[in-house]
Amino acid sequence: MKPKKKMETSKKLLYWSVGQFIAISAVSCVAGFMLHDVTPFIYLIPASSTVIGLTIPFYMNKSKAENTQGGIVHDTAMAQLQAGISNDESSV
Repeated sequence: MKPKKKMETSKKLLYWSVGQFIAISAVSCVAGFMLHDVTPFIYLIPASSTVIGLTIPFYMNKSKAENTQGGIVHDTAMAQLQAGISNDESSV
């Protein structure tokens, strides 16, 4: 049995920030209806969406760096693989 692969910290950060935004948005909506006050919409929601705005580009840049590690890009590798499959089929 293989050991379970540990989740990356960047992925945890991404999930945490999206979860935080959803939770804060829900609580702000409930508070807005119950208290008849829009202050949570002015302060809390933009602050939590800023965290997502910073987290997503960080995660995407890290993912891009991992996918191009060693000088090969995923699209190039897939094109080479597809060309190899086409060459193998034509030789049969």
